[in-house]
Amino acid sequence: MRRTCLDVIETYIKILKYLLENDIGIDSLDDKSIYLDKDTFHKLLREFSYIDIRKQLKLWREMNFILTDKKEQRFTKKVSIDGKSYRMIVVNMEPYFVLHDEQLIEKVIKEFIIIIDLINKKKPQMIIENDNTFYINKDFFERILSQKLFLESHRKLECLRALNLILVDKDRKRFTKKVVINGIGIRKVVANKKLLEMVK
Repeated sequence: MRRTCLDVIETYIKILKYLLENDIGIDSLDDKSIYLDKDTFHKLLREFSYIDIRKQLKLWREMNFILTDKKEQRFTKKVSIDGKSYRMIVVNMEPYFVLHDEQLIEKVIKEFIIIIDLINKKKPQMIIENDNTFYINKDFFERILSQKLFLESHRKLECLRALNLILVDKDRKRFTKKVVINGIGIRKVVANKKLLEMVK
């Protein structure tokens, strides 16, 4: 499954590069995403990847490469263009500017999987398992992340956030999310358990 995820990341990078170089799609007002009609997007997925489209779409959504309406299973999002509502594929450009080196991404994903497994086995008191997430002590997580020096911790965190492997609040400068534990709000590193199981 990890190979499939890496192929999807590679496809995302190629498609974004193609869209930007050829000025395809409609830029969102905040310049953080590109709107495409479903047929154009499916054609690009077929052109740039051999993986089944439905499988790709699920991973694109889970990795935050496409933005969708919350609580819906669709792969499109309702957007407003010139005062009219349309359902479009909304390609998120933010991860593109972080994810350039595919080998580096593979290393970061591999290390993240090892870290989560290690914490679960050796330091279970430092991790709280939820339905689709793990809550991890921020300082402890960053200390472990900084032990392998193939990339500085901050860049690793940027990659993990861009891949949606760690979930954050709307403030994209942070690498933590505010969660409630025993009635108390606290900031934790929140690992996306669902996606983690997909990339293993």
